[in-house]
Amino acid sequence: AAVVHPPVRTDFFTSGGERRGTFLYVGRLVAYKRADLAVEAFRGLPYELTVVGSGPGAEALRRDAPSNVRFAGDVSDDELRDLYRGAVALVAPGVEDFGIVMAEAQACGTPVIAPNDGGAKDIVVDGVTGWLVDELSADAFGRAVRLAAETPLAPAEIERSAQRFSAERFREQIRGEAERALDA
Repeated sequence: AAVVHPPVRTDFFTSGGERRGTFLYVGRLVAYKRADLAVEAFRGLPYELTVVGSGPGAEALRRDAPSNVRFAGDVSDDELRDLYRGAVALVAPGVEDFGIVMAEAQACGTPVIAPNDGGAKDIVVDGVTGWLVDELSADAFGRAVRLAAETPLAPAEIERSAQRFSAERFREQIRGEAERALDA
């Protein structure tokens, strides 16, 4: 079957600004998104994590979070773009079907740390546009965070890779698949 990924606003989520040395988690604070792994991965690390999002798991995450984790709640699109642009990397520990947040971050030139599973395998080129983690554990994500802090990747190459998910490319692919189906 042909796969056409959903469109990402790569015309809005663009690179710019300076990296501020913090890491970022973006998503609903629900169990399957695994924000708990992102938060726990920063326990004992010398880096900061900003958590963007809200949900039923917020209170427990805040209560148990180490002091280097900051909760921003829900933010505007402009604020989110600035956070992506300033992050060392996006930490996305949930297994997603696609993962628009990962593609948005990469459109801003920000690498992604994600499981070697699900949609991340379509979005992240390991060691080029981010890092794929083989084990769903806080320790494994902590190791990947250390690697990201010590091994900067090329933002321009990351941003270029994210253009695979642009709205224009989506329209072209949908049009092509519709034409193939009508010709069959």
